[in-house]
Amino acid sequence: MNYQKKPKPKLQLNVVITDVQPESTHSSDGWKQQTNIFFHEPIDQSLQFSYNGKTVADVAQLKCGRKYQEDRFVAIPNLNKNKEVQFFYAVYDGHAGHSVSTILENNLHKYLQDENDFSDNLEKAIINSFEKMNQHILDCQEENQQQGGSTAICVINKNKQIYIINLGDSACVLINEEYEIQKLNLEHKLNREDEFKRVEQMATILDRHSIPRINGELAVTRAFGDKKHRQAGLIAIPEIKIHQIDQKDKYLILASDGFWDIIKNDELKKLIENWNRQEIDQLAQYLLDKAASKNTNYKKDNMTLIVVDVQSYWK
Repeated sequence: MNYQKKPKPKLQLNVVITDVQPESTHSSDGWKQQTNIFFHEPIDQSLQFSYNGKTVADVAQLKCGRKYQEDRFVAIPNLNKNKEVQFFYAVYDGHAGHSVSTILENNLHKYLQDENDFSDNLEKAIINSFEKMNQHILDCQEENQQQGGSTAICVINKNKQIYIINLGDSACVLINEEYEIQKLNLEHKLNREDEFKRVEQMATILDRHSIPRINGELAVTRAFGDKKHRQAGLIAIPEIKIHQIDQKDKYLILASDGFWDIIKNDELKKLIENWNRQEIDQLAQYLLDKAASKNTNYKKDNMTLIVVDVQSYWK
């Protein structure tokens, strides 16, 4: 069969990545020296990210009961070198493969930065970049006869305003100095009345494992990719919430739904209170280990968790 006359999309190179958990080949000291890095493969222990000599983010992943790790993440302590700090953190939860979450890991923040409105109208830039990114993914899937999709939970700041960008069923919470927890997004699921009403006329909604799903397959109502569900109401338009950082705000925690399925806010509050260290090094791993150790009557999903020490940016 001759493939020469039909060039592959450029992103095809970026998704040829093994799903096998890698061995530990990085030194922990080396991780702490990195200040502008994101990773192209699953990790097998926590990583720390620094800015101005301080650890500002801690990341951990667990494959759990799944055969493959389909989650991907991005941790960029500062997008603007030698300028006022602007961070970008994201968790991408892939399904039916890791190709879409990997494309997002490598490219979504670049699409966002390339938008003409990035500096002057960040919300518009976010919406436009998501639309363009999704169309590119759909084009790649059609070209290469691929399937699958991915959710996204991202945070980016503009000065002390944090934009929480959500597409799907991952979640972001804010924890203050009193260990009070504020949820910063609503998941896109069929148990949301507005999302159910939006898709019910277009989709066949069937329960599987006691969870309502689009066409009996997809539990989320918004995601990247998933070309075969686009006519059933699935969209890639994110919801954006803006939070003004307060001096008492302490941690942002972003995590894929595998973590939130097990750890609810009341338990998270206790776990954070029991964390007896000022630094956040290994905090993400500590939280995931607690989730992984709990007994469930189902195989645990992939878990990826990012802890961002927002105080360390402005103190």
